[in-house]
Amino acid sequence: AQFNRPEGLVTNPQDQIFVADSCNHRIQILDAEGNWIHTFGSPGKGSGQMSYPYDLAIDREGLLFVCEFGNSRIQVFDRHYKTMEVVGEPGNAPGEFNNPWSIAMDSKGDLYVADSANHRVQKLIRRKSIALTYQYKE
Repeated sequence: AQFNRPEGLVTNPQDQIFVADSCNHRIQILDAEGNWIHTFGSPGKGSGQMSYPYDLAIDREGLLFVCEFGNSRIQVFDRHYKTMEVVGEPGNAPGEFNNPWSIAMDSKGDLYVADSANHRVQKLIRRKSIALTYQYKE
């Protein structure tokens, strides 16, 4: 596999390694020995397209969450790498993002987003369309 600024990594229960290949605007999948399995994504704003994917998470159902810095959104992919859902859009309201940098998922499936240019962390409560914002100001 050839990378151009790989960013986030996540593994699934089958020990496959998902790599956010940021400057190639795609996700690459490797086996535990580092052998290439599959690549998906291309540059753009459409469904299945990406702009600087920076981080990844996989939930209990095997859905892949891709944090896109360039498109300021999170795309959710099924096990066949088809877009199921797009979460967020550019902006500064709750549930909107400005260059999200990193994501993490808790045991309940809620997603935390480091919303970098908005200087906050957002908690997205899964399947309830609720966004909580955590901001720290000195």
